[in-house]
Amino acid sequence: MKNFLTTFVLVLIMIGVNAQCSNFNKREFKLITFNTHINFGTAEYITSIVSDAYIPNEYDFVDLKRKSSRSIAVMPKIQFNITENVVIETGLGIEVNRYMYKEMPTNVDSYKFYTSYAQIPLYFTLQTSDTYWKVSIGGVISQNINNKVDYTGILPANKASQTENNMAKHKLELSARCSYRMIGVFANYGLTAMNTNPLYSNYLGEVNLTPFSVGISINL
Repeated sequence: MKNFLTTFVLVLIMIGVNAQCSNFNKREFKLITFNTHINFGTAEYITSIVSDAYIPNEYDFVDLKRKSSRSIAVMPKIQFNITENVVIETGLGIEVNRYMYKEMPTNVDSYKFYTSYAQIPLYFTLQTSDTYWKVSIGGVISQNINNKVDYTGILPANKASQTENNMAKHKLELSARCSYRMIGVFANYGLTAMNTNPLYSNYLGEVNLTPFSVGISINL
């Protein structure tokens, strides 16, 4: 939770800095402008089978049924206005994902899995002349910052937190977004697996996890 709060504070600082830049650029039209996207959505993953190896009583969290999942990403960006209707966007952001599970391992009452990333996006954007409507497509490369599992045992005193070391250091995603003024929708789909080495499922064997997320985007 300490790492999660630290990330959240950094996000707030980035929003404040970007707001100052945005106010400055609103005074006159420029070829370079600044804005911030905040994405709220659901974080999911698709399992793909690597092998059908079976090891009795050995499995990772992939066999657990997810109760809910949340994703938030804050991304201050710089826009290069090629023409009135064509924009190239890039920037630097932070993404935090939380996965909660409802089917628990033996003697575990609560199981949560967190991942956080630093991100660099690159978007090609088409927009109307009044900039109200925007359609963007591109990619996002992410550097893993932290992976953590929090779980609580059946007994209240049995609480623990541990680092999940089998997550890949980088991930690459395709990204698309459509927005009207401040509000839009987005979708991201992973081109690389979340994990470094295959995870084990009692039902499927060895698997990789491909991340994807969908949700609402707010443009500040």
